[in-house]
Amino acid sequence: MLLIKKYVAVFAAAAGLILVIGCLKQKDTASCTPVPIANELDTMKAMVRDSAFVMDTTGASDSVFYQIVTAGTGAAPTASSTLTVKYIAYYMNGRPYDSTFVAYPNGVTTPPLNQLIPGWQQGLPKIKEGGQIRLIIPSSLAYGCNPNGGVLANQPLYFNIQLIKVGN
Repeated sequence: MLLIKKYVAVFAAAAGLILVIGCLKQKDTASCTPVPIANELDTMKAMVRDSAFVMDTTGASDSVFYQIVTAGTGAAPTASSTLTVKYIAYYMNGRPYDSTFVAYPNGVTTPPLNQLIPGWQQGLPKIKEGGQIRLIIPSSLAYGCNPNGGVLANQPLYFNIQLIKVGN
């Protein structure tokens, strides 16, 4: 009986610790204030090193810069398409933070396009299967206040993406 009480106490302490950590994480996210694109525009423009980049203003209030390297000739992605892609992701200082080229030579398959970050949703339909695009995305269309994979909150990002395959 004493052994059962010990296990219950340890379990209760662990559950309490998990609850406290979860609450702290929510407070961190809640304190983040989204950055307007106007505050990031100069940083984004600094990454636009040639006139081949175009500013896409089809988004409601935010925009991405894009450069179509290769248009592609296959299927065009739709909101429900899964995509097989290769990409390199960079911070605005030019330092890469993620790449699929080495780890996944055949590309990685994503969830449907409508479940990816809004900047990819806005940019990837500009190319077709076999195409390549470069995107410079404001933080509001990247991860905003929800850092993912080590990416800092409110961080505009630069992606070089090859669209290997469009699936349904």
